[in-house]
Amino acid sequence: MPMSHNDLHNFRQGLLENESFIRWVRSEFREDDEVWSVFIDQNIERSDEINEAIRWIRDLNFAHDSRIDKDRLWERISTSASLKPAVTERRLSGMRLSYIATALAAACLLFFLVFRSSFTSVKVESGLAQEVAENLPDGSMVHLDAESRITYNKKKWSTKRQLDLQGLAFFEVKKGSNFIVSTPEGRVTVLGTSFSVESRHGRFEVICRTGRVEVTSVTGGGAPVILGPGDKVRLENGQLLSSLAKDGVRNEITWLDGMYTFESAPLSEVTLELQRQFGVTINLPADAEKLTYTGFFRTTDLDSALLSVTWPLKLKYRTEGKKVEITQ
Repeated sequence: MPMSHNDLHNFRQGLLENESFIRWVRSEFREDDEVWSVFIDQNIERSDEINEAIRWIRDLNFAHDSRIDKDRLWERISTSASLKPAVTERRLSGMRLSYIATALAAACLLFFLVFRSSFTSVKVESGLAQEVAENLPDGSMVHLDAESRITYNKKKWSTKRQLDLQGLAFFEVKKGSNFIVSTPEGRVTVLGTSFSVESRHGRFEVICRTGRVEVTSVTGGGAPVILGPGDKVRLENGQLLSSLAKDGVRNEITWLDGMYTFESAPLSEVTLELQRQFGVTINLPADAEKLTYTGFFRTTDLDSALLSVTWPLKLKYRTEGKKVEITQ
């Protein structure tokens, strides 16, 4: 009889929680090899699941990001983990973003239609598990992450390049007059550059990829912060805290490559992002909501993303359609 999804999950979960199995894989099958060679021979009918667990451990790579405390995330396997950068910077040119926009338009399930309330006021928004790429009137481009929205005045755009943002977006701005992004938490001013802005649930973060960016807190917490390529600033307790690029190490905009990173984030915040990116509903036990997570997940596969989040916290999960149950 074929194994159910839960049977497969529990079998793989058992392997991924086995320190000896982790050491065996990370040592290129040298440590404890006799034990696991016998195990494979005895479970030959489950070779696909065993290979999947091996692949997951071997291929789980980290992109460098100042928010990831690698030692804390992988303290359970710190003696055997081999970390290396997985994401290289990939600049989204206008042509690239135009291609994304065309592809998204062709696959209409990936975004909401742009709603124009009048000839002057323009609103562009994305929904759950959707992305939108929009060409602004001056040729600047904006790439909206899931559940994000921008609004701007088309009639005044030639003299006032300003828009309001709620959510997460990447901008590639044509040179010209000041380009202003306003959010409930802060304001970003540039001339011509590319950068990412996040404004969700009181969280405010800006990462500069090219050019220079000026960031101001609406609360007046400190002087404006000027960011150069690879610099980052976030709002914490009303103050702008910057993380500057140094020694060739840059703050990367990893979400453009489908990777979402967290540092000591409440698990409830992480599951909200999972829901946003995959369009699922996640039931999280009340006593697990305040657990903190440091790490990342990728948007290529829901099962792998859930495993990335639950495994380091020694949690389990079960999926049924668009519903996910996380248990301790």
